[in-house]
Amino acid sequence: MNYLGFVWRQWTIKPRPLPPTLSLQGKTALITGANSGLGLEAARALVSRRLSRLIIAVRDVSKGEAAKTEILSSPDASPTCKIDVWPLDHESYESIAQFGKKVDELDRLDYVLLNAGVKIMKYEKTLQGHETNVQINHIGTSAVSLAVLPALRRTARNLNTPTRLTIVSSEGHFWIPFKERNAENILARMDDPKTFEQGGNCLVDALVQHEGSHGAYLSDQRETRPSPFVVSDEGEKAQKKIWEETIALLEKEATGVNVSLA
Repeated sequence: MNYLGFVWRQWTIKPRPLPPTLSLQGKTALITGANSGLGLEAARALVSRRLSRLIIAVRDVSKGEAAKTEILSSPDASPTCKIDVWPLDHESYESIAQFGKKVDELDRLDYVLLNAGVKIMKYEKTLQGHETNVQINHIGTSAVSLAVLPALRRTARNLNTPTRLTIVSSEGHFWIPFKERNAENILARMDDPKTFEQGGNCLVDALVQHEGSHGAYLSDQRETRPSPFVVSDEGEKAQKKIWEETIALLEKEATGVNVSLA
């Protein structure tokens, strides 16, 4: 994949609609960043498939409530779907910890779509001292993913049903040289300053379709091989190093968040 190929696919590939027979009755789904954009469209798509409960996790609860009203007013929305709006700030470990406690209280959790993210073009730091894009898109998202795993595992085990954690990613890793991979601490180096319906269906397709695609990278609704670097020996080492650094950082900074995979 390259940038020209990406642009070509944006103009030539039309995402497939979800199967008309798809029913999510009895299921519970959670989406972060569902108050606008593709997250909102994914929420609409889930609720139109008879989803029983939807949790919208957003930074601004008032915007989440507005999204809830908009979703329920959609012509295809299931009138029986219960929608909850929960606060979640990826920049705040305390917020993530409180969010994790609420998730642990759920009687079931079938699907989690981590869609929240930012693209800030100027250099900014969070209160934790990390570059904002890195804090929200990677560190915070990693903490949230660890917070929801116990509930997903419990649901799968107790109800004998497959559950799914889907994280919205980017094709940017195909185009940009990963120069930071050789740094002693990759995350620390990345903190240094540096000089709509069809899309929603794509997210839901990745969330509820493709059984057996555990750990796969999906693009254009197909399992796709990641960039050559990602699957190379060097890429595997970089992934392992970044994850170890992420866990170590969360254990140090996010003391209220359970980051255990056990």
